Amino acid sequence: MAFGPDSGEMSSHAGLPRRTGWIFFGLLASLLMVATGISSAQQPSSQALPLTVSGLAGNGGDKATNELGQLLQRISPFSLKPTQGAPVAAGTVGEGFVDGQLSSADGRVLFQRKYQRGSLGADLRQFADDIVLTLTKRPGIATSQIAFSFSESGKPFQIYACDFDGGNLRQLTTSSGSHVAPALSPDGRMLANVVLQQGDRGVVQVVDLEKAKVSSLRMNPAARIQSAISPNGKRLALSLSEDGGPNSDLYVAKLPNGKPTRLTETPVPESSPSWSPDGKRLVFAAPPAPGRSDLFVFDLRQKKSTPLPTGKSMAIDPAWSPDGTRIAFVSVSGDRRTLCVRPVQGGQARELTSGSQPVWGADSRHLLFVDPGGKLSLIRIDTGKVSPVITGGGRVVDPTWTR
Repeated sequence: MAFGPDSGEMSSHAGLPRRTGWIFFGLLASLLMVATGISSAQQPSSQALPLTVSGLAGNGGDKATNELGQLLQRISPFSLKPTQGAPVAAGTVGEGFVDGQLSSADGRVLFQRKYQRGSLGADLRQFADDIVLTLTKRPGIATSQIAFSFSESGKPFQIYACDFDGGNLRQLTTSSGSHVAPALSPDGRMLANVVLQQGDRGVVQVVDLEKAKVSSLRMNPAARIQSAISPNGKRLALSLSEDGGPNSDLYVAKLPNGKPTRLTETPVPESSPSWSPDGKRLVFAAPPAPGRSDLFVFDLRQKKSTPLPTGKSMAIDPAWSPDGTRIAFVSVSGDRRTLCVRPVQGGQARELTSGSQPVWGADSRHLLFVDPGGKLSLIRIDTGKVSPVITGGGRVVDPTWTR
């Protein structure tokens, strides 16, 4: 496995650094783009939109222009080929800042902002996200953060975090035990994870990443715990087994230290809850019959579940898109696991690629997932293009992503 410099910093996604202790990234929230006012009726287009990236002036402007172009090509639907009648991104690179401007095709200034986020890379990422949001009415993913659980060579699982492309990689936990099933709040201010205490049993630990404060849910050790933080960051949906058996039920708890309240009590295991964008429903997986698994939606007000058929004999790992229009899930057939996407309002599921544990990006255009080799990858669902995020030795599980 390839490691970065001794300081633990990495410039690529080749592997994981050796770092110890709780490392709280208090500036995380300030680096995140919080999407507001995005209509659930808007669909990400697969058609490339023209955009011109003009040369950024100033010392290091050529390098910054190239980096901005690469960012936009990776996260957006834009075509950056020189085109007349296209919006223009331009600006100036100064000492410790980027002055960015986006103009419409007819020359109107859509925005002009000065970015001073501590590094050229951070400034350009925020500039790129602002361009994406302005032109597509959807948030970008350049400033988003990822967390996941990782184990190297049989060692206990620990929680790591990184940028959307695997950069700025850092270890968040270290202990003699395992930390698994991380869940980031959409704004990146809070992280929940399971601390295993008795074999496969554990409790849920909640970390305020801005205040470096650790809390725990009021619960006894349970097994098969999976969780998701609500869109407003105030509640945690869980699936867990209180008695340690194979049958898990759905629960919800107030953050940061509430007691889980049971939502379901059925004779079948329910797993992988994921919130609807309005926070009123949960999609989850459960077996409708022996040897099968399909998706269901639980209405938190009506306290009842309804089927969400996928057309697959075995469907697991559901994830609700931030725009509310689609559900990603995994179809299982023998040893093969395939990422699929299904419209919420009905329609045929579309297969994407081999993998598991899909998580949506803020733009509802990208999915983070674990590939068959246990590495972390990113797929753009409109083009099918797959990009590596975390590679190298060891095993990645349970990815989670800010919005």
